[in-house]
Amino acid sequence: MERVYQMTSGDIECKVDGSWHPSLEALHKHLRKIKMTQEVYYTQYRPQRDLCTAELIPFKAPAARYLKIEFAHKDNLKWWLAKKPEEGKKWSINWLAKRKAEKALVYPPLQVELRSLMCPSILYYDHIGGYAEICHQLGYTIRFSNEVPAARPLDCPVIVDTREQRELTLKVPTIEATVKCGDYALPPERDQGVYIERKSLSDFVGTLSDRETRYGDSNLLRFTRELQRVQELGAYMILLVEIDLKRALDFQQEPTMKHGKVGPEHIFKNLRDLFFQFPCFQALFVASRDEAAAAVPTLLSMGEAVRTFDLQWAYEKGKLPL
Repeated sequence: MERVYQMTSGDIECKVDGSWHPSLEALHKHLRKIKMTQEVYYTQYRPQRDLCTAELIPFKAPAARYLKIEFAHKDNLKWWLAKKPEEGKKWSINWLAKRKAEKALVYPPLQVELRSLMCPSILYYDHIGGYAEICHQLGYTIRFSNEVPAARPLDCPVIVDTREQRELTLKVPTIEATVKCGDYALPPERDQGVYIERKSLSDFVGTLSDRETRYGDSNLLRFTRELQRVQELGAYMILLVEIDLKRALDFQQEPTMKHGKVGPEHIFKNLRDLFFQFPCFQALFVASRDEAAAAVPTLLSMGEAVRTFDLQWAYEKGKLPL
């Protein structure tokens, strides 16, 4: 199955009339002139078919992304990996190699990133040879360990920022005060530079939205500035979201989110971009508000050690005691 479309300047042929164009943008301009939509063109002349089912994958802009799609649904990918283990192993390792080259990645993608893309999760890579080992062989810089430090009982209160509007009910003493970054931290004398920003699902989507607000910038831009401050301080930020990652990845199915104007694909792309920009930042999605409340003292008690492992991976493996 042909998967590569644009190779170099001047390589793109219009399959309708045989004309040649220097870029996808130029081809699309030509399609407008001959009154053909991109959807009609690509589904008729450059159709992408699911490697698992051979079904036609519906066209969705941008075209450059459509031409790389190999599975219509993640369930199809999972079934194909199980059906063709050797071919699937090669495909999965090659996916990581291509991702590194295309995005100029230094560090391996986080578990949250992998689960938001059409690729296997860390748990699959661990099964076929070890995620860290595979990524090391591909030239990634490994920053995380498979070791998760033990959480210690806190012998000090947790500081809750005065601006926190829906404060979690923690099972440890709390004090209201101004937190340098985020919503939860340890007192100054115990501060190890770890800060937790709590979000409900709607808060999370709103924070990662790049639509302009009435104040002239976007929530995403404001959050980016906060992460810049975290980075300048040499600190570490954990975005703690009180909903399961699977539900968050399909948040338009949630009753309170059905009428939103932005979809999960766009929100999680923005999140991945922040991961790339700020190595001082991770996100952790937990099953409920109660688990989020349990996570706050657990994560803060680990101090700087939270920088050393993938939080979402540890949570899904049951290595993060909540």
